Amino acid sequence: MKEKYPIIAALLLFTALIIVILPCGFGQELTVEELWGNPMEVYDLAVSSDGNYIAAVNDTGLYFFSADNPDPLWWFEAQNGFTSVAISADGNYVVAGNGTEDTGYIGYFADALSLSGRVSDATWWSRNLMGAVEPGTLDMSSDGNYVVVGGTGVNIYYFADCTSRSGPDQTWTWIDPTLGIEIYSVDMSSDGKYVVAGGLYSNDEGFVVFYKDADIKSEPVNPDWSFYEENARTTDVAVSDDGYAVVATFVHEISPRTLCYWADASTLTDSPQPDWTNDNFFTSVDMSSDGDKVVAVGGPPFDSAYLHFWSGARDLSGKPMETWVALQDVNELHATISDDGGLIVATTYVDGSHSIVFFTSDGEVIDEFPLMSSSPIISMSEDGSIVAVGGSGYDSIYVFKVTRPRPVGGLVSSPLPIAPIAIIAAIVVATVLVTKVWLHR
Repeated sequence: MKEKYPIIAALLLFTALIIVILPCGFGQELTVEELWGNPMEVYDLAVSSDGNYIAAVNDTGLYFFSADNPDPLWWFEAQNGFTSVAISADGNYVVAGNGTEDTGYIGYFADALSLSGRVSDATWWSRNLMGAVEPGTLDMSSDGNYVVVGGTGVNIYYFADCTSRSGPDQTWTWIDPTLGIEIYSVDMSSDGKYVVAGGLYSNDEGFVVFYKDADIKSEPVNPDWSFYEENARTTDVAVSDDGYAVVATFVHEISPRTLCYWADASTLTDSPQPDWTNDNFFTSVDMSSDGDKVVAVGGPPFDSAYLHFWSGARDLSGKPMETWVALQDVNELHATISDDGGLIVATTYVDGSHSIVFFTSDGEVIDEFPLMSSSPIISMSEDGSIVAVGGSGYDSIYVFKVTRPRPVGGLVSSPLPIAPIAIIAAIVVATVLVTKVWLHR
C-alpha cells in the first residue's frame, strides 16, 4: 500500500487544481431571452450602462422604462416630439433633442429615477440650436454632467455643468461653428473629455474632427485635429473612452477607402492619416470602449452590406483583414458592440423577414429572434446584458436579456470558497500520506 500513497497524493492534488482552474461555468453558453415588446414607433432609444433603464423617443414625446417592464415609469409629451435621446450610466439623467429644419432644442431631465407618471416639463431647455437634433448626433457623459450636440447643421455644441442647470434658454459652454454643411454623427467618451464628429464639409468632401479636453475648453474652439476625405461624406464615428482610438466610416462616390482608424488620437494634430483602413462601402461603425474591437456594416460597391469585425484594433496597421465576417446575404443591416467588446448585436432584413442576431466576439451566433418590423436602432448596457432595439415602424421596440455563464475558479482568482478549501485539504492529505511513506521506510 505504501507505494500507492504518492499516487493517491498526486491524484488529490490534480483534482484540487482542476476545481480551481476549471470554471464552474464550463460547458455553459450565453443565453438570450426576450423580456418584452411595446407596440410603439421609436426614433431613437438609449439603455443606461447599468442596464436598469431605457429611454425612448418618438413624435409624441419621451418615455422612460425600467428594463424589465414594458409600461413606462414616466413620460413627457412634447408638441413636436423628439428625434434623439441619451441617458446617463445610472439612468438618473436623460437628454432628448427635437426640432425642425430651422429650430432645434434639447430638453434635460434631472433626477429621472424619482419621476413618475406624466412629467410636466424638463429640468432645463437649451437655446434654439437652429436645426433638428437627429439620431446619432446627441451624446451624454456617464455622470450626466456633459452633453454634446450635432446634427443641427454646421455646429457642434458642448454643454458642461448640466446636472446643476435649470430653466429655459440655457446656452452652450462652447460652440464650433466652422464644420461645413452638415454633421451626421457625434460621439463622446464616457467622462466627456473627448469628442469626435463627422459629416459633410462641402458638396463632395466628408470630414472627421476631434476635440480633447472638451470638458474644460472655452470659446473660441477649434478641433485639435481634422481629416477630410474627397468625394465622400462621413456616415458614422466613434471614440474610445481613453481618447486613444477614433474610427470613422465614409460613403464614397469614387474611392472605396471607407473605414479609417486612428491610434493615439489624443496626441495627434493637424490632419493626420489613419493608421489602418478598409476598402468597402461602410454605413456604420462601432467599437468597444477601449477601442480594441471594431464592428462595421458595409460591403463592396453594388452589393449587400455585411458584418465586419476586427480584434486587436489598437495595434493594427495598413489594410488588415477582418478577424471574421458574417451575414453576407442580408438586404438591410445595423450593428453595435457592447462596451466590454464581448457581445455584437445586429438587426437584419432578409427575404421579407426582420430579425435580431446575437454574436460572441469570436463570431459565433448565440441566438436569433424574429422582429415584426425594421428596428435599425440598437442600444445596450455596458456589459451587453440588456439590449433594446427599435425603429420608426409600429411594433418595433423590443428588449432582450443576455445571460452569461458566471466565471468562477481560475488560477488567479476564484470566487468559490470551495476551491481554496479543496486545494488546502488536498495539500494537507498529500503531506500526511507522503510523511507516512517516509516514516515507514
